[in-house]
Amino acid sequence: MGLFGEKTDSREKIRKMVSVVRRQKYRIQRDIDALQLQNKRVAADIKKRAKGGRIDEAKILARELVNSRKAVSRLYATGAHLDCLISELNCQATTNKLANAVQSSTSVMKSMSALMKVSMHVVTLTTWR
Repeated sequence: MGLFGEKTDSREKIRKMVSVVRRQKYRIQRDIDALQLQNKRVAADIKKRAKGGRIDEAKILARELVNSRKAVSRLYATGAHLDCLISELNCQATTNKLANAVQSSTSVMKSMSALMKVSMHVVTLTTWR
């Protein structure tokens, strides 16, 4: 245990970050669902008012419907960006894991080359030829 608490490893940090991003994505999806339900209600209300002859009110509601649809498309784009962020975090974690593996293998290779004394083997091989 360190001075200010336990030290968390990078995998755990990335897992927490991905969890936070996923929760935000679920909130966005709930907002999308709520807006789409509202759009259906507004569309039905527009038809009702248009049949009743209240065209001005129907036009105002139609503008609101258009703005709401734009908001839904923006929310879908935001959700796609969050998916990209999750993918990037996972890719970064994998790259970090691979870099650590390469680093440990290079230290093993250095140890092996120090043990084998390659220069002596080269001399031996050249004398055999």
